[in-house]
Amino acid sequence: DQEDVNNALSIQFGYPVLPVSGKYSNVNLVTLNDPSGIRAEEFRNLRGQLLHQWFDHDRKTLSTLGVEQHEGCSNTIANLAVTFAQLGKRTLLIDGDLRFPEQHNIFNLPRNSGLSTILSGRRNDCLPYQVNALPSLFVLPAGPVPPNPQELIIQPSFKILLAIASDKFDIVLIDTPPAHMSSDAEIIASLVEGAFIVIKQDKTRTDLLEELIERLDINNVTIAGCVLTAH
Repeated sequence: DQEDVNNALSIQFGYPVLPVSGKYSNVNLVTLNDPSGIRAEEFRNLRGQLLHQWFDHDRKTLSTLGVEQHEGCSNTIANLAVTFAQLGKRTLLIDGDLRFPEQHNIFNLPRNSGLSTILSGRRNDCLPYQVNALPSLFVLPAGPVPPNPQELIIQPSFKILLAIASDKFDIVLIDTPPAHMSSDAEIIASLVEGAFIVIKQDKTRTDLLEELIERLDINNVTIAGCVLTAH
C-alpha cells in the first residue's frame, strides 16, 4: 500500500516519515503528517530561504514573533523545525512562550517540566524531548506556566541555556508569546541573533505590526523576514 511505498522511499533517500499509526493529532503539523503535500512544500521553501539568507552566515539561533494570538506563529515554527530536522540538521525547538505555550500540544509532549522549571531553578536536569521518527529534532516545552514569565526570561540562566544550545545544535528555534500582549518576545529576540515575524492574512493589524517593527528596531533586533500565513 501507499504507506509501504512511503516507508521504502524514506529509507532509500534518508527522508523520515511517520507511519499512519504515528500521525500527530495536530492537523497543522503538515510537515510530518503530510510531507508530500503542498503546505509542507511551502515550509520547505521557507527553510531554503532561511538556509541561504540567514543560517548560511554562521548564525544558529532564530526566534519567531507574532503580533497577537492565533496568527499561526507556533505552528509555523514547529513545521519549520521539522523541515530542518528532515534535512539532517540537529535542531532544537524551544517553547519560549511562558504565557500561552503550544509546542507540548503540537508534539504531544508532557508539560510538567521544561523551560520554566529550568529557569526557576526547580530542575536543572530537564532535557529536551526527541521527536518520534525524527532523530535530529528535539523539543524543549515551556513547562508549567509561571506567575513571573518575564522575570524568568531575563535571568542569566536563559542566556547560558541559549549558549549551550548553540554549541550542541545546528539550528535553535525559539517560539515566543504574542508581542502585543507583553514584551517577552522582544526580550527573547534581543537575546538571540534575530527573529522573523509571522502575520496572518485578514487578521494581523497593520498598525500593530508597524509598532512591533519599530520596537524591534529600537532594541537592535535583526529581522530575518516576514511570513504570511492564511492558515
